[in-house]
Amino acid sequence: MTEAYERFARLYDEEALEKLSRGDDPLDFKGLYAVRKGRDSYRLDEIEQPILIIAGSGMCTGGRIVHHLVELLPRPETDLLFVGYQAPGTPGREILDIARNRPGGRPSMAPGTGETVALGGQAVEVNAHVHVLHGLSAHADRGELAAWLDAIPGVGQVLLHHGDQRVQERFASWYEERG
Repeated sequence: MTEAYERFARLYDEEALEKLSRGDDPLDFKGLYAVRKGRDSYRLDEIEQPILIIAGSGMCTGGRIVHHLVELLPRPETDLLFVGYQAPGTPGREILDIARNRPGGRPSMAPGTGETVALGGQAVEVNAHVHVLHGLSAHADRGELAAWLDAIPGVGQVLLHHGDQRVQERFASWYEERG
């Protein structure tokens, strides 16, 4: 993903381009180790000091993050931070729901209770501390989605596959009503 962001940096918004011009590149910082191949990902298991793993599969539905979660979720010293939306029916949402049902009702407030999530064909105990950071999602709001769709010539049909069904239906109705 970082390579795609770098390749299309010309499409960044004005604020991001200004930061890049000052040398503030969010995709290049001290200690960054980009994992390009699966075998490199498994090497992270050998690192003994605390590390931060940034994963592209935000809902934990596939990819190397599944392996990392299988290894790290059972450990109470692990902190898992979600910064994007977790759709119902995904492992990410399931992990959040488990954490929210802990005493205190907030994901990061209590250690594991023995509940498990299905990952990689196995039941994985969720003992990690789970945190949620709102406001960093890269998803567009309905106005931005409409502007994007309006800019594409000749769109005949739009299929909505991401997000809660209720929200999809509301967006579809709103978009149709505005013409």
